[in-house]
Amino acid sequence: MNVSLNWLRRWLPGLASAADEIAAALSSQGLEVESWRSVGVPRERLVAGEVLSAVAHPRAERLRLCRVAVGAGEPLSIVCGADNFSPGDRVPVALAGCILPDGTAIAPAVLRGEESQGMLCSGRELGISDDRRGLLLLDRSVEPGTPLHEIFPGGDVVFALELTANRGDCLSHRGVARELAARLDLPLRGEWDFPFRRVEEMETPPLLADLRLEPCCCERFLGWEIRGVRVGPSPDWLRRDLELAGMRSVNNLVDITNWAMLDRGQPLHAFDVRKIAGAELCIRPAREGEELFALNHRRYRLEPGMAVIADREKPLVLAGIMGSVDAEVDDATENVVLECAAFDGAAIQLTARKLSLGGEASQRFARGVDRDAMESSLARAVALVEEICGGKPAGAPREVGTGKKEPAREISLCGSFVREKFGTAVEDREIEETLRRLHFAVEGRGSGEWLVTVPSFRRGDVTAPIDLVEEVVRFHGLERLGRLDVISRASARANDRGYLFQCSAAELLISLGYGECQTYSTRGEGEVCRCVGEERTPPLALKNPLNGDQTHLRPSLLPGLLASLDENLRSGNAVPGLFEGGRTWHGEGNELHEAISIGWLCPGGECRRADWLPQPEPDFYAMKTVARRVGDRAEAPWREENFVPIAESGPWQVAQGAGLGDLVRWGCRLELGLLDLEWTASLAIPGPVFAGEWHFLPRFFQRRERKISFAPFSHFPLVVRDLAVVADHALSAEEVRRTVEKCIRRALAAPLFLADLWIFDRYAGGSVAADKKGLALRFTIGREDGTPAEQEVRGAFDRILAQLATVRGVALRAQG
Repeated sequence: MNVSLNWLRRWLPGLASAADEIAAALSSQGLEVESWRSVGVPRERLVAGEVLSAVAHPRAERLRLCRVAVGAGEPLSIVCGADNFSPGDRVPVALAGCILPDGTAIAPAVLRGEESQGMLCSGRELGISDDRRGLLLLDRSVEPGTPLHEIFPGGDVVFALELTANRGDCLSHRGVARELAARLDLPLRGEWDFPFRRVEEMETPPLLADLRLEPCCCERFLGWEIRGVRVGPSPDWLRRDLELAGMRSVNNLVDITNWAMLDRGQPLHAFDVRKIAGAELCIRPAREGEELFALNHRRYRLEPGMAVIADREKPLVLAGIMGSVDAEVDDATENVVLECAAFDGAAIQLTARKLSLGGEASQRFARGVDRDAMESSLARAVALVEEICGGKPAGAPREVGTGKKEPAREISLCGSFVREKFGTAVEDREIEETLRRLHFAVEGRGSGEWLVTVPSFRRGDVTAPIDLVEEVVRFHGLERLGRLDVISRASARANDRGYLFQCSAAELLISLGYGECQTYSTRGEGEVCRCVGEERTPPLALKNPLNGDQTHLRPSLLPGLLASLDENLRSGNAVPGLFEGGRTWHGEGNELHEAISIGWLCPGGECRRADWLPQPEPDFYAMKTVARRVGDRAEAPWREENFVPIAESGPWQVAQGAGLGDLVRWGCRLELGLLDLEWTASLAIPGPVFAGEWHFLPRFFQRRERKISFAPFSHFPLVVRDLAVVADHALSAEEVRRTVEKCIRRALAAPLFLADLWIFDRYAGGSVAADKKGLALRFTIGREDGTPAEQEVRGAFDRILAQLATVRGVALRAQG
């Protein structure tokens, strides 16, 4: 959440601390400040100064040593490099501790041996112009010491807060101001301490004929009718407040509802009365078949039970989430109903997740809103509508629901209990004072016991005595705890072979030039369906996905890798290759298997970086080499004859993918090849992408570890022979090679052995029939105790030919 410092000062008129001090105070309260930035001219430690003198620096000809009056206190000595000023000029002075808009922190320094106690600034350094040629000269009538933000109004500081899920009360400037008031011991303005105009009863009939609430997830609903509004652009201050908070301006009426939500945490919604059919509003559950065309211009089919605000004919608002275009405020709007409701947070959150539709309002309802502050929030918004839009509220707000306020929650607390849980000494007086400053009502019962009444805005997360202990601890700080020796058992992974494999595979791929990625373990339905097909997609679906792009567990690492490649290419980054190690999930029948996976991809064509050194284009065999080296790290079984083409294309281009192994029977599976060109083209990747992926079930790494032993290699020369065979076209080259290998091994007897066998040529046409193919193979024969004699090699070769003659589908064509 973005919080404006100027906005906080409306709630805390006495807030004079610097931005860094405020950031530290908020973080110490448990409201983590991720970052903060200055907008416009900073408010702290930036003043107008009068140049009293300016002389040349004794040890730097381009620098000047200046004496500058800044109001109270002695003049400052400041070293400056500009030359467009003279004594008597008024210039901006950044005092020590000032943070300029570009993030520069000003601190005392020694420049070429002379002390500099601040900085004289140009317009560019202040963020108000592009002029960097010299200092920004101010009017000579400006008094020294005048804060610069008074001369150039509009400066602010914006804090980016990271709030925990239990602190929905701080999703507003008022909530954050309450925490600062407690930490800095400052007076906080009350919720009614703002201008609220007196509401006059009007004799005209009401705009709404009926307002009712059916049993659903709403406990209380307020609606206030306003006549004669003028819809148009918002004033500058309102538009600026919204922009600093990260919201865009729509029109003055919508902006007021958003501003009120950011100010007090209560979402509001404005209805155009002329668009309400039958002049009736009903808060009810959605009915079968109802739809809503939302303000984001998407149509949503509603499930029965989802809360809506409807007129006589149709739903107008998905309660607590988003309105529809059917009741949208526009330039022709004159009469409106401003609504304020207390919806059940869990129900709103469930609906938002089901529809993958969330926003500022649903976030606040999900974390809880203060029912007791509904009247003041609505009244503040109505007062702004009257001031900015010129409308007149018609009477008092109309209300439906179960009751105005929740019963107060009271918790008994004992000082000894706090000290026991805190683990350090804290006096009863400190406990009581802390809780009071945190807006808890405390009634003493004597002997260190109290009856604590929880404020309405904290009922959601403070429910037991231990929660009150947490309040005391966070206020006083964990630094008060003494040093303790923490003994914990480390999670040893030295014997986890799956983890060691992932580390080893990552080291290998990095050494091969691949860059490592980390992507989400959930993907969209379209990507999952592309990888495994429609029939195997449902078992991977999540019941409660976080958003529409992460609806399924991933069955493959390739979609995430391809998305990372696309993002890098769009950013102009040349990518030699990417890889990722992580978990994937595979549905086999009624079972879901979790696998340890390693995936990699290598782009070709224009995706590769231009270099003076020629780079080979990736292909199937390059991926196969990587796959074998990765598989060796896992001691995966590797037999060329077990490679089979992938029948279902999945992520692969048709007839361009091959697989090895079976995940259920073997415990491992490899797939590699050329990724579907239509898929890569849809991501604007200008070339082919080759990829591979290993999957291992955890049980694969629990088998007995294979012992690797060294076998001495022969020191004697080997004999090389070639074979040319004709084989049936239906047989793969690997099947032919395997067949020939069996023949050779049967023909050889000790001490002769087969050292190697490979296919080095393929031919067709000529004397080879159309249903046949010719293959040329080369093999080497060795002898364990010497060089094979020509006579025994010839005899072995004859036996090989005899063996080959008995094989069906493969015949000798020639010998060499």
